Order: sequence, then structure tokens, then C-alpha cells
Amino acid sequence: MHAVWAESHGGTSTTYALGRQADGTAWKVAIEGRTGVPPASSDGTSLDKEPGRRDASPTLAVVPLCDESLSVSAVWGRAFERDGEVYGHVLDPRTGQPASEAQMAAVVLPSATETDALSTALLTLGRTGLDQLAALRANARTLLAGTRRDTGEHWTEARGLEV
Repeated sequence: MHAVWAESHGGTSTTYALGRQADGTAWKVAIEGRTGVPPASSDGTSLDKEPGRRDASPTLAVVPLCDESLSVSAVWGRAFERDGEVYGHVLDPRTGQPASEAQMAAVVLPSATETDALSTALLTLGRTGLDQLAALRANARTLLAGTRRDTGEHWTEARGLEV
């Protein structure tokens, strides 16, 4: 059977896999990783490519799903870069500033409502949110990715998912 490939951007950040494929295997959803954001115009607005066109991005993980939901929250869906800083559309309610600890967060659980909310919360909380989420939902599978500001090094942390 064919794998289901999902990309994280507005309107397609949550995927639910109902049952199994005809051959009995789990559905597979790829999580892509990006290392940048669309270029920005001088006024800071995003200059995304033409609709439907995208550059190849590395795959961070292929997630098997059966009666489960995968939600991905990321800054690159609606973000811009200005003076070397990336500004995304997800705001940290504690500061009123764009989330900056991580650039992408993914959560797998049976409920699409929960995964949608928790992936956004994890993106905002960053690495400290991994333990908080594990305490809240022990069966959650998570993936968090970001870039260290001081070195530019890309990092990922996964729990229950293979990267």
C-alpha cells in the first residue's frame, strides 16, 4: 500500500489514521524537517513560493498510525526572518512574543483535538514541555526540533518516535 505523506502548514497540521491499511499495516505519515523559513520582504511579510511548489525537505521521521492522530506545529508555515531572527505565528502567552525555544513540535495520541492543542503547547514550551506532556499523557509520542541560537546547530528530541 501507499504511505500517506503530510506536510505541516496551515490547514493540514493534523492527520488522523482510521484503522489500518488493507494489508493490516499501520498508515505511515512523514514529518518533514526544514532548516529555514521563506524569505521575507522589507516590511517583514513572508514571500512564500508559488502555491503548490516546494523544495525537497529532509524527512525527520515516518510515524506509523492506527486509530491515532498526529499533529505538527511549526514556525515555518507562517514565519519570516528579519535581522537573523525567525518570527513565527505561534505566540507564547507568557511573553506575548513568538515561540522561540523550538521550530517544530509533533504529538501523537488517539484524539485529534488533543494532539492539535498539545503540539502547539509543546512548540511554545520547548524542551521543558516534553516532561510536562509526558506527565499529562504518558502514552503520547512526541518529536521536538529546533536550532540553537548560539551555534546554529540543529537538534531533535523524540519520545516514542524514531528519528
